[in-house]
Amino acid sequence: MELALVVILVIVVLSVLPVWMAAKLVGAPHSGFFRACFATVLGALLEAVGTLVPVVGNIVAFLLVSWGFAMVFQTGFLKGIIIHAIQIVFWVVLAVIATLVFGVAVFGYFMAG
Repeated sequence: MELALVVILVIVVLSVLPVWMAAKLVGAPHSGFFRACFATVLGALLEAVGTLVPVVGNIVAFLLVSWGFAMVFQTGFLKGIIIHAIQIVFWVVLAVIATLVFGVAVFGYFMAG
């Protein structure tokens, strides 16, 4: 039971940390940890909605998540795009490290959707 809680905590921190640090990096006026938690959950919901659009769903999802980050952190749309791009770069780097360390091809898993 305790191991499951630790795993959930690690997943939450790995999901929220890049959004939080990116918001601080771009100078968002409201870049607290709990706002980053909310932005991460909102981003996941907006991405799910955006990918429902046929043909250009990934582009729509990217723009929706960027808009969501901009609204939550009360910053401009361009800074929302930068926050989202930093989050994507973080996950790509994490996937490459996991592939090198564990020897499993997880790159396609992280980039799916």
